[in-house]
Amino acid sequence: MSRESVAARPRRGCSYRSIATAILNGGLNGMARGKDKKNGDAAGAKTNGNGGNLGFEAKLWAAADALRNNMDAAEYKHVVLGLIFLKYISDAFEAKHAELAAQTAQGADPEDPDEYRAVNIFWVPPEARWAYLKSMAPQPTIGQLVDDAMSAIERDNVSLKGQRAIAHILGTLDDKIELSRRMNETLEAMAQALFKSWFVDFNTVRAKGRISEIPTDLSTLFPESLCAENTPAGWQNGILLDLCELKRGYDLPTAQRAPGSYPIISSSGVSGNHAVPMAKGPGVVTGRYGTIGEVFFINRAYWPLNTALYVRDFKGNSPRFVYYTLREVDFLTYSDKAAVPGINRNHLHQAPVIIPPHVLQQEFDRVLAPFWARQEANEAETATLTALRDTLLPKLISGELRVPDAEKLVEAVA
Repeated sequence: MSRESVAARPRRGCSYRSIATAILNGGLNGMARGKDKKNGDAAGAKTNGNGGNLGFEAKLWAAADALRNNMDAAEYKHVVLGLIFLKYISDAFEAKHAELAAQTAQGADPEDPDEYRAVNIFWVPPEARWAYLKSMAPQPTIGQLVDDAMSAIERDNVSLKGQRAIAHILGTLDDKIELSRRMNETLEAMAQALFKSWFVDFNTVRAKGRISEIPTDLSTLFPESLCAENTPAGWQNGILLDLCELKRGYDLPTAQRAPGSYPIISSSGVSGNHAVPMAKGPGVVTGRYGTIGEVFFINRAYWPLNTALYVRDFKGNSPRFVYYTLREVDFLTYSDKAAVPGINRNHLHQAPVIIPPHVLQQEFDRVLAPFWARQEANEAETATLTALRDTLLPKLISGELRVPDAEKLVEAVA
């Protein structure tokens, strides 16, 4: 892998993220911007109620955007994390540099690192300065230049020592979380593709007699041909109510929620947990009010919120088949035209659907069972890794937890 590919080296890419996190969260002993002795704010900077600089986000994005066009998108996201840190400290450094340059007649030296450290501003060496990096944006090595700039800043600022080790730990967890997320997206796309092939496009029925590679035990489950309606012969042309019955979810004000392990499912997905469930799993939930068109599968007992519709009766059909069928429904056809979109279950019940025999639905479940098992394992692992990462970050930044001890914890679960 080429040296220019920042994304190819997660350790350094992630170090940008962790250093930026430490700085933006007020860590590292308040370094980065000089503090006004009277009010503690960055000298000359306007702040909001939380101490953040107004307009900083806009300036940062514009600065990052200037370097965007010369690298792959996968690399760019990591370089931007470095730029978050670099741009943050560059503003203060450049302001102080200009101030010192104007005072050279009085003996000030704008290239003396101690001038900056004395007022709690990071010293930025020439190869890490924003003007230089921006001027090098057209070069194909810009990713490496940003990486080298980070190394130079760490080299010349003692307070940053050890951040790469912390970043490597957190980056390892983040990489595994991202890998699980992407794997689940791929597994879901494969399951959706198989459903569409079997039950929407009827590819297996169309291929019978033309493709001899279809396994005999699978081939016998599909009809020989399509009927006049261009649907598989013998399959039911019905409406959603023939497949399942939807019901409005239940009210649960925030003040009445009790800590527990049962997920609360709203129109937009999981919105917390509660001590008791209101529906058994597996379950299928979709939006009734607010967010329309999202469909969720829950493999255990849960609480469907009043902004959602949940399947009360699967009528003997496979819950997974019902889930994928609902994902094919055009919800906008059945929603009202109010400012906040909503949907009436009685209208949605009239959506036309094709219902294959239960034995074929069961075969669909059997074929995809390993995919869904892998998804659940990934989700459980992601929950564990996310909790560990969120626990380690403040302890590592504060020094409460030593790097070697954190590495052992990560090795135990990763």
